[in-house]
Amino acid sequence: MTQNHNETEVSIKEQIKKFMVKGFYGFNTILTFGLGRRLGIFDYLYEKSMPLSEYKTISSITFTPEELSENLNLSLVHIDAWVHMALECGIFEIDNQLTRSLKTAPH
Repeated sequence: MTQNHNETEVSIKEQIKKFMVKGFYGFNTILTFGLGRRLGIFDYLYEKSMPLSEYKTISSITFTPEELSENLNLSLVHIDAWVHMALECGIFEIDNQLTRSLKTAPH
């Protein structure tokens, strides 16, 4: 049995950096989800899906930041910032760039 000494080892510094970045995304996902629950965003999306779920299985819900702002009476600037964070965390995906519509990410 021979050992291959050409393999590069991952340093502790690189491992900690990767762990910190993944932890940062996880922490921000929890904060983003919690804020969305408190603001009623996820309740709104759930209610929006209810009439559709009677006819077919729902895999995602499409919406726009403007729709959330208007229906929940929230500032569009703050909704836009929250949506950007939710996109980065993988909670939502871009559905159509031209209409700025989003959809829930499949999980």
